[in-house]
Amino acid sequence: PFAIVREDGSADGFSVDLLKSIVKAVGLDINFTVGPWAEIKQELVDGHIDVLPLVSYSKEREKVYDFTAPYLRMHGTIFIRQGEKSIKSEADLKGKEVLVMRGDTAHEYAVKKNLSDKMILTDSFEDAMRLLSDGNHDAVIIQKLVGLQLINKLNISNLVSFDNITEVSLKPGVKPLSGFEQKFCIATQDDDKELQALLNEGLAIVIANGTYNDLYDKWFGPI
Repeated sequence: PFAIVREDGSADGFSVDLLKSIVKAVGLDINFTVGPWAEIKQELVDGHIDVLPLVSYSKEREKVYDFTAPYLRMHGTIFIRQGEKSIKSEADLKGKEVLVMRGDTAHEYAVKKNLSDKMILTDSFEDAMRLLSDGNHDAVIIQKLVGLQLINKLNISNLVSFDNITEVSLKPGVKPLSGFEQKFCIATQDDDKELQALLNEGLAIVIANGTYNDLYDKWFGPI
């Protein structure tokens, strides 16, 4: 429910609604475009778009983007097929075929940690979860809540997370539940300090006036 594409091709989701509210609060106009993650994050680097509403902060990404204050946090995990006995930790991924979404933080994390020399890259996590469920490859590295949501959406019954962590809240400031923590922000072009400042101002406004909590309850309350 973070950033999704409707059947008519329009953008929707918590982060999209939040960004709409933020720009309205500071008097800006906005138009949305959609596309594969690996492509649109490069479009921000190249200056073809101005903002991405849902980007996980990292020191590496800070070299090419500017970030607002974080407004969500999640943790990653590994999904495997039920009955899989050989994968119980990150160390067990050595030599395994590991699925990740191309360009996602999970992809960057796996490369940084050198988790496997057999990375299988997909355009979406939906593709990754389907492939694993259908008996292809060995594991998916993904944000846990996203994985659980996709299992429900795709009616998958044979995939499980190897941990027992339960996410209680995505809001910043909650005690971390896992070593793989992601802080999600709005990203702008590098050195676009004026826009970054306006977005931070708008974020502060929508948090203060209750809009953030209303949107949070709308999109995450059912979960």
